[in-house]
Amino acid sequence: MRRTDFIRGVVGFLGLSVLPRGIVKQYHRIYLLQSFVRGFRFYEGMRLLDQMQEGDMLQMVREPENQFDTSAIALHFNKHRIGYIPREDNELLSKLMDAEVLQMQAEITHLKKEAKAWENVHVAVYVLKEITGALPESALYLTQLETPRYRTLKLTEDRVVNIYYEEEEDDDVVMDASEFYEAMVENSKDDHIYTILHDDFESGRNLQEIITEGRMLINENRLPADLKQDALTRVLKDNAIVLNNVFDERGYMVANVNRVAELSYRIEKVIGVFDKAGRLFYEIRFV
Repeated sequence: MRRTDFIRGVVGFLGLSVLPRGIVKQYHRIYLLQSFVRGFRFYEGMRLLDQMQEGDMLQMVREPENQFDTSAIALHFNKHRIGYIPREDNELLSKLMDAEVLQMQAEITHLKKEAKAWENVHVAVYVLKEITGALPESALYLTQLETPRYRTLKLTEDRVVNIYYEEEEDDDVVMDASEFYEAMVENSKDDHIYTILHDDFESGRNLQEIITEGRMLINENRLPADLKQDALTRVLKDNAIVLNNVFDERGYMVANVNRVAELSYRIEKVIGVFDKAGRLFYEIRFV
């Protein structure tokens, strides 16, 4: 038996109080990432959700051969894959794992079973740093757990309403950011929707602003033929605000946000476009 195995056995049976003083060390947790588990509903997460508790450890598993992302890091609970580290956050972590520079750990920090699947589980990835003195004030934020911002849990009854059609109707209400995010994911067919929401829309930090200011666009000239004819998607452009005098290129108009969300499974990507005054808009491209 190795000495470390012996010590583990003693600690497990008698507790920390029996350890020699020189062996006891204390550590800071240095948080490298805090995020929701990406793709939770597409793997084993939903089946195992009732078994999970805050504080449970997750295994980080590199997938360098992943056909969609060579930097992929899967998260496993009890040897079952429940999802991934978000793609937009995994590049540096994957390099650290590949080089075996740091021993990183992942832990469930928040569980919200009443939220939608993509916000059920929030995790933190951290490393341990032995306490040898006080951390610099500039580094203290790295030791603090963040409270997740939930888009699918209504914490108040507030609603943002933005009706921008020329012919307004009483029941024609535009989704707010939380409702849009939820509907986009619900109507998606795979994890690509998260890339759109978190990368194409500037990491989603200003999604409400984009909706409220009508900066989500379509270009009629680039709509697939079937979308121009389809009765459901025709509302993407009917009665909308036409922006032919705002852009150098013709055909731009403010998109119907509700219809965009319903058609998330047809969205290929979102492109940033600037008008003649240099203002940033977001063009929805469909396939």
